[in-house]
Amino acid sequence: RRLPNEPFYSQSASVHPEEKRRIGAAAAALVGDGDTLFINSGTTTTEIMRHLALRPELRGVTVITTNVSGTLDARHPELEVLLLGGTFRPQSNAVVGDAALRTLQQMNAGMSFIGVDGFSLKGGLTTPVLAEAEVARLMVERTQGAVVVVADSSKWGVVSNFEIAPLNRVQVL
Repeated sequence: RRLPNEPFYSQSASVHPEEKRRIGAAAAALVGDGDTLFINSGTTTTEIMRHLALRPELRGVTVITTNVSGTLDARHPELEVLLLGGTFRPQSNAVVGDAALRTLQQMNAGMSFIGVDGFSLKGGLTTPVLAEAEVARLMVERTQGAVVVVADSSKWGVVSNFEIAPLNRVQVL
């Protein structure tokens, strides 16, 4: 299946909301004290940030993100949230572009949570927007530990225009 165009954030949020909530909770449960995380744009990654904020026991977690919506939901005294700069894309409620990429090139994280529009054996992790793919690709490259892909089953077998990474770069799905 092909996904040539990006759905708007509000459209994506209304598709499989319960699955996204459960994926977000499961992903947030992987985070431990002192972790530094990359989190890209997307409705499922927003759920991760919401669920991190619901974990009062967490201490000293740093989240580096392009996800504007998730940033607004990540209110927790022990979460340091660094929202990267860049060009705001209302379609994804995220920032992209040279400013985000230059800043990411100076950072490392122990774990990344990557939302995708499609994933398949042949196509790997994909998205329909080059600027979003560039950010997610660099997050994967700068991750020292586990790359965690967060996607519901409707994205399996979907190939979009731009590759983020091959599947063999993923440790957790």
